[in-house]
Amino acid sequence: MNRLPEGRRAAAARLHDDDDHCVRGLVMELLGFLVIFTCMILMRFGL
Repeated sequence: MNRLPEGRRAAAARLHDDDDHCVRGLVMELLGFLVIFTCMILMRFGL
């Protein structure tokens, strides 16, 4: 991902989007868990 040098405005926007960032982290954790779970099921059935 490219980082644009926007300075304080970007930092303020990042602080404002803190809750959204937390939600995104939870979603990424859930997606990773689902991927590992499906891989375990596939390996168990030998596919």
